Amino acid sequence: MKGKIHLVGIGGAGMRSLALLLHQKGYQVQGSDLLSSPTLEKLQSLGIKTYTGHSKEIISNDVREVVYSSAINAHNPEIVEAKRRKIPLFSRGEKLSLLVKEKKEIIIAGTHGKTTTSAILAFLLKKLKLSHSYYLGGEIDSLGFSAEWGEGEYIVCESDESDKSFLLLHPFISILTNIDNDHLDRYEKIENLWQDFYTFASKTASGGLIMGNIHCPGVKKLLSSLSKSYPVLTYGGKEAELRVEQVKFYPFSTHFTLSLNHKKIGRVDLPLPGYHNVLNALPGIYLSHFLGADWREIFQKIQDFSGVKRRYEVKGKSGKILIIDDYAHHPSEIQVTIRTARLLKKKLIVVFQPHRFSRTKLLAKEMAYSLLGADEVILLPIYSAGEKPLPGVSSQQIYQILLKQGKKCHLMETQEEVLTYLKSISDSPAVVITMGAGDVYQIGERLVSEK
Repeated sequence: MKGKIHLVGIGGAGMRSLALLLHQKGYQVQGSDLLSSPTLEKLQSLGIKTYTGHSKEIISNDVREVVYSSAINAHNPEIVEAKRRKIPLFSRGEKLSLLVKEKKEIIIAGTHGKTTTSAILAFLLKKLKLSHSYYLGGEIDSLGFSAEWGEGEYIVCESDESDKSFLLLHPFISILTNIDNDHLDRYEKIENLWQDFYTFASKTASGGLIMGNIHCPGVKKLLSSLSKSYPVLTYGGKEAELRVEQVKFYPFSTHFTLSLNHKKIGRVDLPLPGYHNVLNALPGIYLSHFLGADWREIFQKIQDFSGVKRRYEVKGKSGKILIIDDYAHHPSEIQVTIRTARLLKKKLIVVFQPHRFSRTKLLAKEMAYSLLGADEVILLPIYSAGEKPLPGVSSQQIYQILLKQGKKCHLMETQEEVLTYLKSISDSPAVVITMGAGDVYQIGERLVSEK
């Protein structure tokens, strides 16, 4: 195919996956990002040209399209150059929408759990030879890549409500994991967020299906409205049509019995901890059967799923400290991760890096209270994710609330400071969770490597 497609911000999770899909479909793909990263190195190894830094010179004469991440502003020199030369410009969401409509789209939407829900579904469909196409926001060892364009009429696609790009997709099957008070800097109030989720689910194709987690009040409310016009299947416990019972929790796995419309289906041994991961697994289990697989084969295959990077990922040990890394950055996610770690029955130290000034401004109090479940908290400065600082918004807000609640808490300025402290206590048994959507994971990796 003639001409290159240039991706501005190719190192981001969504852009990386888009680059992989385009590359596998035979397009010439290149991209740029502000800093070098393992992601850029991996893309480079696959034959995708990457540039570190942004410059108008990167937009060569053979570039036919420019696609940009929602993190890129209009003053980026590559965007400015593309406009000057009248090269077609697409947002990530627009380009993804055009690409995936060639297949029947199974779209996962929600505030929490999207990546794990999408990954389990993509893994099962691939291993059961039902579909080999997926677009995910995280890296999955069991699959090898975060995106693939392969055989089959379906594609599993993790959506994004933060920039409203999920409204551009065309779901054949819609999955609603939950709706929580995130991205309110864009939506202003949660009612606006609910409305967009309703609009998204209302786009589900004729002959398709809407699946929803009725543990979430917002999803339950939407489903009651949608069920009048669309086929709906609820999942979860008690009132759900796809129901889990007799749940047994272990430090790194969960076992449960699955029923459908009051009929027992069988016992599931899920190699992931926590009830939240039971909920994340249910759409993949059900849809694999819905698309043709035998229940017994599904239950067997799911035991091989090895999880998602940065989702309760065990990094290793340093002395007597077990290090786990988790992407949790919203209060609900923080609370769930801490509750899961409590199954290990050891002293729990959380190293938390707040994500974005805007989110911290809105949720500082909730973040602090969600951290109370840890025995000890270490706070790092806010990871800006490209945002400009906001007056009076800092980790200090969370720190002061924790101190008032009597929590043992430290406010540290650098990763080096955290490393020094953790090494000094590594002779005492404990679990350390590095938590946040920024670069806090590097602390755990260094602890394990610098034994």
